Amino acid sequence: MTVSLHALTCHWPKGERIISNALGVAPEIIWPSRYEK
Repeated sequence: MTVSLHALTCHWPKGERIISNALGVAPEIIWPSRYEK
């Protein structure tokens, strides 16, 4: 499974950071439900 596919289907902070850094957007903005408090 690729990093992008894994991060899109599962909560995987490292993969989410890789994608969000590439997009220049915080992971909390891309996946708000995964970062609810």
